[in-house]
Amino acid sequence: MTSHDMNTYSKLSPRLFGEGVLEMKLFFILSLVIYLIGGFLPAEAGIVSPGQTRTISEAEKPTEWLDRNGHNKAWWMNQIAAWKEKRERAHEALLQVEKAFKMSRFKNHSAVQKRIERKQLREEIQVHTEELREAEAMLHTTLPEQARRAGVPSGWFR
Repeated sequence: MTSHDMNTYSKLSPRLFGEGVLEMKLFFILSLVIYLIGGFLPAEAGIVSPGQTRTISEAEKPTEWLDRNGHNKAWWMNQIAAWKEKRERAHEALLQVEKAFKMSRFKNHSAVQKRIERKQLREEIQVHTEELREAEAMLHTTLPEQARRAGVPSGWFR
């Protein structure tokens, strides 16, 4: 880089090539030394230097256990309750549709109307069966696996 280029850059950015460079370097070096020595750190700030330990007061201790994602036992219980409710609703709906399907044979409609109605009922049965399977999978496979990954105690699912 020529002196002309240096002058151009120093006009554009005096912090990089001109005034203040020495101060910035000194500030950086001083900050690094302070960090490495561990001095000048206020004890009240709770900052601990490398190699030191700090005791936690009773007021700072968490009041309840949280998993790795920050969820407590109540959150997991709500998830389980919500999926159990979905499973129950899907089961009830499935029973009603199956009953309607069985009763559709005895209705006094034309054969075409019966076929259309039974086709619609079969589709509803499939939908509710899928909802039931999804809820069962969540309760027996997905939620326990998510909980295991999050470090949740196994007793929460009993």
